[in-house]
Amino acid sequence: MNLTKDFFINLSNEVTKPDGSNDGIWYFGDRLKIEDELIIGFSPTNYHCFLICGKEEFHPRFSINPCKVQPSRLDSVRAAVFIRIKNISKEDLLKLQDYLLTLKNKRTPTCHQGLLQVLEKGIGIRIPKHSILRTTPRSLFNGIAQKGLLNKKGEPLSLEFYTTRTKPFARVLFDISIITWRFSWVFFLSNIHFRFLRVFKPQVLAVK
Repeated sequence: MNLTKDFFINLSNEVTKPDGSNDGIWYFGDRLKIEDELIIGFSPTNYHCFLICGKEEFHPRFSINPCKVQPSRLDSVRAAVFIRIKNISKEDLLKLQDYLLTLKNKRTPTCHQGLLQVLEKGIGIRIPKHSILRTTPRSLFNGIAQKGLLNKKGEPLSLEFYTTRTKPFARVLFDISIITWRFSWVFFLSNIHFRFLRVFKPQVLAVK
């Protein structure tokens, strides 16, 4: 992909308030029909990643915490960055939505690894030539940006990248790199804990 200043569809003018504050909430009006959307989001707080799949919003988490499944916001998306997966079939969307509902209170290694696990397990979506178990916040975002996503047939999916921040791609990637570095020890411990669960409590895992 062309990672230029025009890489993002920039929504910052619509999100930034008159006082200069920006909470990352984009009210999309009639531009999105959320029940037809598959969106990978990155939180404006710490680039935690989550999935909007039609009427359900799925939050994988560190392995010590259970995953959350909650109703999608019907009028807005709250994210620093989000990726629309455009050419997804209604059948696959509903299949993934039903699958996500079974994952409430299950565990994933980290939110970034867990998101890739459930996309691949649910409907076969993956980053080409990418190791899920080595995924960090930076490698997830950069991997999708550089390589795109493939569907279960190995065909490229059409993606749109949005941001609610006044930052180019390189600056967003730098911010995510800082998060990756700052919490590297948490990611490490979460993966160790996940391996413990795989041996002693496999029934609580989102993907075994």
